[in-house]
Amino acid sequence: MAGKYMDEPPHAHQADDLTRRPAGIAAEAPWRLQGWPAPCAVCSTWTREGLCQPCRTRFAGWKARCTTCGRPGVLRCGACLQHPTPQVACVVALDYQFPIDQLISRLKFQQAPEWAPLLGALLAQAVVRSGTHPPPDIVTAVPLSAQRLAQRGYNQSWLLAREVARRVGRPALPHLLQRWRHLDPLSGGANRQERGDLLQGAFLPTPAQRHTLTGRSVALVDDVMTTGATTRAAATALLEGGASQVHLWVLARTPAPDELP
Repeated sequence: MAGKYMDEPPHAHQADDLTRRPAGIAAEAPWRLQGWPAPCAVCSTWTREGLCQPCRTRFAGWKARCTTCGRPGVLRCGACLQHPTPQVACVVALDYQFPIDQLISRLKFQQAPEWAPLLGALLAQAVVRSGTHPPPDIVTAVPLSAQRLAQRGYNQSWLLAREVARRVGRPALPHLLQRWRHLDPLSGGANRQERGDLLQGAFLPTPAQRHTLTGRSVALVDDVMTTGATTRAAATALLEGGASQVHLWVLARTPAPDELP
């Protein structure tokens, strides 16, 4: 039986019903999708774009970042020079700080997938601004474990990937990778090395999709990057599955302690 969406298998989503009417603060979002004026997601000024121009400039403006890990301030950071990343390029749209973290939290934790178009548009804008041309052949997302998908009901990174792919004119394929290891949320406090050890073997390329991956460049989408261990493991799995190269597209990156004001 075909999946709910033409470009995904039946197991790609479980309770991902984007047609249901949202409740609470997310109830504003469907009006934005139809181009109606609605309060800015941050300051409540009327806008047709979800995020008004002053808030875009203040919180979602361009920032020089490392082209392979997204660290702000340099075009290639010392860490990437010393330890090259599996991805050939990295685009990060935003810093994971207030108020952007609140918007992502609505999408990720408050059962509000209708926020994906707004946040996906911000990521797509960053991708276009980065000058990546031509875009990678296909777009995919960091998969959730079966346990996490069952809890949340949808993969927020896939919703973002689908939005970005549509805006850059590339196909979105959600099932190129499978996640075989579930990490407890408490493991998020582990350092980079510990996270890397925990994630070894967590992702595997889907055997039936190796013909799709072989020789093709892939954009890997994730919602939030902290240590980079998750995206490193997923990018490595894509390369092991036959991808020619991996580009990392991340909505927001958590600043390291030395990057905070």
